[in-house]
Amino acid sequence: MAINEADEIFVTGTTDGTIDFGGGTLPGGHVLVKLDAAGEYIFSRSIRFGHRIVIDPAGDLVVAGRGLATLDASGTELWSINFDADVQDVSLSPTGTIAVTGGARGPVDFWSGPIAFGGGSSDAYVATFNPPACPAPSSRVTPAPTGPGASAAALPVRRRVSPTVPGMVPASAR
Repeated sequence: MAINEADEIFVTGTTDGTIDFGGGTLPGGHVLVKLDAAGEYIFSRSIRFGHRIVIDPAGDLVVAGRGLATLDASGTELWSINFDADVQDVSLSPTGTIAVTGGARGPVDFWSGPIAFGGGSSDAYVATFNPPACPAPSSRVTPAPTGPGASAAALPVRRRVSPTVPGMVPASAR
């Protein structure tokens, strides 16, 4: 869930079947719902990713799942990238750089070349992106310690995009 400066509420999620939030039936999958400050329905639509959501400095939405997309306030997709890795957290710098962290269960390519899989059940990663002027991610793609169950869970970002990643690192990687 994210709330913009007008106190409008944006909620993402996933449904197993069809659903109607008030504007017509949507198929199962990822959804975006927008409510006004009083909680009244404005719109809902199907979207590509629906696991995490934040609002960037321009008021556009950033949604993440097994990829990343920016949407305008009406839910229209502006930019996207697909990658085969779960996003656990998404964060923004004050300048709009998007940072994501999570776990990959195999090799992953954030449009900057493949990152090898370290083995085990998952590898933690951090990647940064600078849409829309640069649809490819910046050069800060950092594979984290690998091993059984390695993952990254939270991603606070400072002004210069210095991600700090608390998470879980297996004993074998310490």
